[in-house]
Amino acid sequence: MSYTHIGPENWTCISRMLKVGHSLSKIARTIGNDISSVGGHVAAYGGRDGYDVREMRRRKRMKRIAAMDSIHVMRRWLLQFVTGELKRHKSPEQISGILSLKKKVLAASAIY
Repeated sequence: MSYTHIGPENWTCISRMLKVGHSLSKIARTIGNDISSVGGHVAAYGGRDGYDVREMRRRKRMKRIAAMDSIHVMRRWLLQFVTGELKRHKSPEQISGILSLKKKVLAASAIY
């Protein structure tokens, strides 16, 4: 099977099929994904018994909001700090380490 994202259009189908008692392989065939992808998705969002579409949507929304907050912070003082450290020839990994000592989280990949 080719890779396709398990998106919101599949979440309800997965939830309903789990409640009825279908196997992960049957669910995977129905939505057109690999069984390991479906199994990982279900495990990440509550397992066979706790899979809840509403809770998953809430968690995804909170993750998106947190990501947007970090972007806004990057535009202010953090951007000036990172720019200054790059001018001092520090690597993104070093800058990320300095920020973690200050209890701020910024991945080196975000600096690149």
